[in-house]
Amino acid sequence: MRGDGPSARAYLIGVGSAQGADALGWLVADGVAALNRPWLKVRKVASPIDLLEFVSPELPLALVDATEAPLPASALWRFRWPELPCESWQALSSHAFDLRYVLQLAGSLQLLPQTVLIYAVDATRVRVPESDERYHSSQTVPLDLVVRWVVDDYERTVAQKASISSGPVAAATERRDVGH
Repeated sequence: MRGDGPSARAYLIGVGSAQGADALGWLVADGVAALNRPWLKVRKVASPIDLLEFVSPELPLALVDATEAPLPASALWRFRWPELPCESWQALSSHAFDLRYVLQLAGSLQLLPQTVLIYAVDATRVRVPESDERYHSSQTVPLDLVVRWVVDDYERTVAQKASISSGPVAAATERRDVGH
């Protein structure tokens, strides 16, 4: 994927698959890669355990994964590791090693950077271009807007090197222009 230049100073990894709602992590990663940000290395993994190949204590890490967790109304939530909304929260994927376990393992191996963000994309509130028009409503937002929210939020986070809290990145009903 794009973004492997010598100036790359952060990772963004989409977790998921090529099918169904679980594809949202990959679709967001593809959208971010298409923006060709030289400061960002973008990768996709099919299983959270594959993150261990890319995790580096030197580079901030953002993970993007689809969820159907019972979160308050927002298409996109940001969590700072180890904060997750509840002990039982899991991403939409059904892998032998869930994201929480893999991040705990990476932490115990001292592989995690100081900044690890998890962007949870609510599969019920995001519409993708190929989705059925019946699912487009005032409560859903287009995928390209979610991509823009992730990039803008992560870029501010990396630039600030500040303490970032968990919470919604943008409400599902919030309207913003999606400049290209």
